[in-house]
Amino acid sequence: MRQFILIHFPIRLMFLFSFFLNFSITAAQKTTLHFEYIIKGPSVTCITQDSLGFLWFGTREGLYRYDGKNIRRFKHSLSRDNSPSGNEVMTIAVQNKSIWGGTFRSGLDRFDLVSEKWTRYTAAQNSINNNKILCLFIDSDYDLWFATGGGGIALLTAASGKKYNFVTFKHQSNVPTSLMEDVVYTIYEQTHNKLWFGTRMGLCQLYSFEKDGAVFISYPQIEEKVKSILSGVKESINEVREISQNLHPHLLDRLGLNKALESVIKKVSKSSGIRIEYELDEVEKFFDKEKQIHFYRIIQEALNNIVKHARADKVEIKIEKKRKYLYTIVRDNGKGFDIKKVKAANHSKIGFGLANMQERARLIGGNFSISSRLNKGTEIKMSILLKKV
Repeated sequence: MRQFILIHFPIRLMFLFSFFLNFSITAAQKTTLHFEYIIKGPSVTCITQDSLGFLWFGTREGLYRYDGKNIRRFKHSLSRDNSPSGNEVMTIAVQNKSIWGGTFRSGLDRFDLVSEKWTRYTAAQNSINNNKILCLFIDSDYDLWFATGGGGIALLTAASGKKYNFVTFKHQSNVPTSLMEDVVYTIYEQTHNKLWFGTRMGLCQLYSFEKDGAVFISYPQIEEKVKSILSGVKESINEVREISQNLHPHLLDRLGLNKALESVIKKVSKSSGIRIEYELDEVEKFFDKEKQIHFYRIIQEALNNIVKHARADKVEIKIEKKRKYLYTIVRDNGKGFDIKKVKAANHSKIGFGLANMQERARLIGGNFSISSRLNKGTEIKMSILLKKV
């Protein structure tokens, strides 16, 4: 027996109800549907489920929560600050212990599931630049994106305390790599950090996002122009993609380990715009050829993660021999991340990269550790007892 949620559209009203479906692969057996009405009246625009299993649905007359027995309605009140900013809820999303609601004309709302407090974000408060929220989306980094009906798109990331930072992306007529159009209807993440946006003018993709700006590819009008602009970025990405393909780094044969490390550091810095400061002791003499590859790959994977995910503008790399140990530190000032969540997400490319570095460190006798804090950056440390190399 399976339970489904179904929305039915009559001429004026929309009904929300659940039904149970019994079926068999035998064509001769009949299918039986049992319907149970939950709400009748307001038009239902969106549905989601929170971590407690409660069902939330947005309507033109407010936000509703259904716990399996009772329905609770949340609606705007002029006399109470602890209420949503408006009743025309177009889209909802769950982020950790918060419910986000986007309204048609009144802005963005956050409901704290623990304190049951509402926080409003509106254009009048200069929190956001457009009150018409058409789509909310939580990406694989647990950040919130929202699309608007005229203000482009925005990314919301947690800052200190209960404050949030908003980064807005809009169309700029003189910038071919800007957002295609400011009216955006939908957002989709194909793979980690590969976001697509459906706009009034067509489809576009977020190609890269760093602190100094974002690059969008719009299909099909300007794809070729963007490709030429992004040639430098692609060269860097192709370099770091050797990790996943497990190709032999020919720079090691040509230059040796230290020169190869300097080369990849300079190339990544030039193509990404990230300032990389580094101090490298002579390390080649401590490794055989196979272990040189592992060491090189660890540094390369760390840089790959920073370029693709960290949104950093400064990186420090230090490789230093002290007595019987070789110490390596790679530190960035990027957005940081929740290590436990990334490791738990088996599909995460960041998680795969961390596991890859940790395994390579083990193969060369190293102790590997990583620490990270949201909006405080990430630090990777590795120590190798040289007599074991």
